[in-house]
Amino acid sequence: MKQRTMKKLIFCFILFYTMKTTEAKSQIQLAGKTYEAKVKYVCKKMANGGCAITTYCVLTFSKETVTVHYYAKAACEPKDREADYSYDGSDEKETYRWIESGNVVTIKGFSEYGTYLYRSQKLIGSRGDFDEAAIEFVEK
Repeated sequence: MKQRTMKKLIFCFILFYTMKTTEAKSQIQLAGKTYEAKVKYVCKKMANGGCAITTYCVLTFSKETVTVHYYAKAACEPKDREADYSYDGSDEKETYRWIESGNVVTIKGFSEYGTYLYRSQKLIGSRGDFDEAAIEFVEK
């Protein structure tokens, strides 16, 4: 009887240990990482040229918070217009709390791209509008 109880105890310990190590491996490690996505692309035609303007969203994660900011890069012809249409919004950062459940990441208070699915070392969100286009945040 004691031997049977001991076997059950050892089995339960091994099962518990396996579950805990599997759970630890499945947690997403985002703290200290930065992800970036192209969120908008616009062409602006002008009388003597034009600009292609790309807007990016940047997510910088710490242990409990994520900092969000935007910036834009312009490719213009003539080139001297690029400074007029490019901007760096790094001084306009907003900070939010984030949580993860399995491979789903939620940024509380920032719902611009919904919840994020962590897959293949990318965060995949959606625009949330009628076309539900996916937004891929890639680690920088």
